Amino acid sequence: IAVTQSALLKNTTASNVYIVAGGGGGSSEASYDHSTWRSGGTGGGSSGGNGAGGSYIPTGGTQNNIGARGDSDCTNAGFGYGGSSPYGSTTESTYAAGGGGAGWYGGGAASHSSGGTYSTASSGAGGSGRLSGYLASGATTTNGQQTGNGYASIDLVG
Repeated sequence: IAVTQSALLKNTTASNVYIVAGGGGGSSEASYDHSTWRSGGTGGGSSGGNGAGGSYIPTGGTQNNIGARGDSDCTNAGFGYGGSSPYGSTTESTYAAGGGGAGWYGGGAASHSSGGTYSTASSGAGGSGRLSGYLASGATTTNGQQTGNGYASIDLVG
């Protein structure tokens, strides 16, 4: 929720933003037969959750910093967007690595550029949420409250 009607968070300024919901990171495949998957890091809260499993685990976005990417062939996250996993690598398991979730600062993406099995592909990390300081004092956001589509519940007090 913002003062302006910018289509993308990354195209606005921080001072114009009231509320940001952090997105969860992408899942990753944990088995060669496509039967087992790792959940991505949770989104929202003061920081996003880290990715899970694998050899190169990305970290969640925080209130002040982007999440670290899992390996150098991933794109970096930024203000308002998560990192991207590589696609089309010669390493087959790259296709199973998770992307980073968007948020105030996005979560890092995972990769699988140096491993040899699906079990080394990490899931993506989540992005951080944000409540502006002038909107609500003492208010908090929390991680992992709902799977599937997100929602917001806002109560006016006073």
